[in-house]
Amino acid sequence: MLAAASIGQGVRHLLLGRRFNVFVVAAIVGCISAALGGLGARLIGSSTTELAMMASILLLVPGVPSTNAQTDVMDGYPTMGSARAVTVIMIMVFAVTGLWLAEFVLRIHT
Repeated sequence: MLAAASIGQGVRHLLLGRRFNVFVVAAIVGCISAALGGLGARLIGSSTTELAMMASILLLVPGVPSTNAQTDVMDGYPTMGSARAVTVIMIMVFAVTGLWLAEFVLRIHT
């Protein structure tokens, strides 16, 4: 999982440096990291392949923007907080889309 997440972070850094769309990058990195995590789990004979795939995309969780969205709403800036919350939701949707694609490629049925 560590290697899968590390490779995913490298790909993320590379794509964002080339000005790719943040949401598309989340999907690509989610797919690559989850696929590598799933393959690694299969290679060592783990029975928790799905868990390894989910753990390898944790780098995509937007924790700081989530906290900032909550803080903005509580501080009386609901418009800004809502905009940040929508960004957080979109990043998570695209990350899960990448995870789903990796599951499809690896033929994992939960």
